[in-house]
Order: sequence, then C-alpha cells, then structure tokens
Amino acid sequence: MISVLLVIILLASVISGHLQKTASFISACGMAWTAGIMPTNYSFDTAVYEKYYPFSPQTKIFEQGYMHISYFMYNHGIDYTTFRIILYAIAYLILFVLVIKVTPKPALFFLLYGFVSFLSDATQVRNFCMLVLVMLAFIILNKVTPLRLIISGISLILAVSFQTTGLIYVVAILVYVFKLGQKPGSKLVSIYFGSMLVLAVFFIVFGNTHILSPILNRFIQMSGRSYVDQAIMTYSTGGYSRYTLLYAASYAIAFMVIHYLKKRVGQGNNWYYDAMYILFLVGVIGMPLTIVSSGFERILRNSLVIFIILITRIPSYYWKKDAENFVIIGSLATFVLCMYGAGYFTNDPLYMGYYVKYMLHFVATQ
Repeated sequence: MISVLLVIILLASVISGHLQKTASFISACGMAWTAGIMPTNYSFDTAVYEKYYPFSPQTKIFEQGYMHISYFMYNHGIDYTTFRIILYAIAYLILFVLVIKVTPKPALFFLLYGFVSFLSDATQVRNFCMLVLVMLAFIILNKVTPLRLIISGISLILAVSFQTTGLIYVVAILVYVFKLGQKPGSKLVSIYFGSMLVLAVFFIVFGNTHILSPILNRFIQMSGRSYVDQAIMTYSTGGYSRYTLLYAASYAIAFMVIHYLKKRVGQGNNWYYDAMYILFLVGVIGMPLTIVSSGFERILRNSLVIFIILITRIPSYYWKKDAENFVIIGSLATFVLCMYGAGYFTNDPLYMGYYVKYMLHFVATQ
C-alpha cells in the first residue's frame, strides 16, 4: 500500500539522514496520487466537488479561480478524478519545493505532516491549494524587489480565488514586507496572542451572539460566491464542541512552543524562518473564530502545517537538551490534540476516523 511504503521510506530517511530530498519528492508524489484518487463517497467534501465539477463559473458555487480551472478541464473532456490528480500534483510539487527550500529536514516534515494534516488537505482541495499559494507568496519575498512583489501578489490573488480565507493572509504579508525579515517584538506578539485568547474565552462564556455576521456578510460577498445567506448562517451560528476546543488548544500549545523557540533558540535574520513565523501567527485569530464555528478550523489546521515546518527548520546544532525536551513534548501534545479534534480516534461516520481506512485504501470501497 502506498501510504505504508511512504512511511517506511520517510522513516528510513529520517533515521539515516540520507536522501532527504529524494524521500520527500517520492512522498509528495504519493500524497498527490492518494489525494487525487480519493474515494468519492468515503471522504469529506469529495462527493460535493465531483457533483459541481460540470458547473460553470457563472453559478458561483465556489470561488472563481477554482471554478474557472475546473470548468476549463471539464470542457476539455477531463474527468473529475484526473482533474484532482493534476491539481494535487501541482499543489504538492509546490509544497515540495517550498519545504526543501525552508527546512533542512524535509523528510521529517513530510512524515509528521502525513500523520497530522494530510488527510484533511486531501479532502479540502480548495483550502490546500490556497495554503500552498500563500506560502509561495511569502517565500518568493526572501528578497523584496518590484518583480518579486508582483509575483507574490499574483500568487496571493490566486490563493484568494481558490479559498476566500486567504484574505486574512494579506495583512500578514504586508507585515512581512514592511518588517523586512526583522523579528516581531515579543511583547507585541504576546499581546496579540493574549487578546485572541481572551476573545475565545468570551465566545465560550457568552456565545457568539451573531457578532461576526456583519463582517462575514462583507467578507463572503468579496469572494464572488452565491448563497451568501447560507454561508453566513453556517459560519456565524455554528457554536463549538469539545472537538473545536481541542483544535484551539492544539494551536495554543503550538504557539507556546514556537514562542519559546523564538526566544531561546532564535534564527537570526533568516528570511525563510521569519516568513513562516509571521504566517504561523495568523493562526492566532483562528482560536476565537473556531469557537464561533467549526468552519474556521481550517485556519488552525493551516497554521499547524506551518508549525511542522518551523520545528523541523531548527538545525541540530541549535538544540539544547531542555529545549529539545520541551519541543518534543509540546509538539506531541499539539499533534494528538489536533488529530483528536479532527476525529481520528473515533469510528463515528461524522468524523475523520471512520473514513481513514477507505481514504488510504486499506479497505476497498463498494
């Protein structure tokens, strides 16, 4: 089975320290293939995407970037599964290039990513494409030049045209450009995190009371999608559960780990690390939003992908024993809470755990 083979290849590379890029490339290809051939009726969202595949952009079912690409493929006789394989192949190729550029331990990244985030990304195709395009927009700016700013802007526009949530990263990229890779003030970051945590607690205690509805109305209209009222209802009245609380808790722990590393280990004036660090901080806003509705969990999931990049970015010679223990324990807690929040540990058909055996093709679908 592909997934088992990929784990073996990645483990061998991580343990030996050899062929990191080769193992990562093989894994990226395997993940693209697995995501592309996802069983329609045994994974979240796939059946919906297949149903709307023949729809024209004028229907505005999804964001216009995704709709134009899918409709173009459909009009050229490409079936939905082939379209998914092509789209995921491009997206995972971009992810592979970004990862080997940013971290010296790409095999470790893909190993951790495969367990924690892969299956969610393999079902939410628009969100995953948005994420890799946003990451690309940041990484391109390792040197700020007019041409790179234009390319980065195009990448960010494409990201938003796949998933409107990408708009929240516009502010982050402006911060990144104007900070020019400088370390964000730790006090400012702490205030930012504390404010979002207080807001999350406020929503838990008092409920969301439709506070976000006016903002969401404008936000969703900007996406060009239809069914605005339905979308607002979904995102502003969803409430929270123990699963959404676990997602928020997983990010809070991840934040403490990264904040600790930033102060204790540091990365100097490393462009790539600073880019990923600022991108990771965007996830803080996901804590109160996820309390409002589970529909915003993708913000936290996206940030955990960045979290994996950051912890694998630290070279071995930076480590001190106490820092290593803190990061390992904190990372394990983050991953377990995230996976529990996604429902990996339950066999209920409403949650991810029920579908894993089908999504990874351990069990044949009917």
